[in-house]
Amino acid sequence: MKHLSAPVLEMKELGEMMEQWRRSKLAWLCKELSAHKTLTSVRILNAQNKWLTQEDTTLKRYVFLRREEEEVEGGGRGGGGRANMG
Repeated sequence: MKHLSAPVLEMKELGEMMEQWRRSKLAWLCKELSAHKTLTSVRILNAQNKWLTQEDTTLKRYVFLRREEEEVEGGGRGGGGRANMG
């Protein structure tokens, strides 16, 4: 009877997996928020407060301020060109 060797599995640390998940979720969030008006984006962000870090929040605040400036200078974007689903 032949014994098969066990496959080599690469195991990641739980902390590394959580950081990878957080970064992936943050990338999705940035993309999603750009499709909505500011008030809707704030509501979506508020619902994410369980996993967002202070650094993430500071970054998003900067992005919102830039978007507001662009809307004032450019006469408004109307929700980023996509239909507002929220």
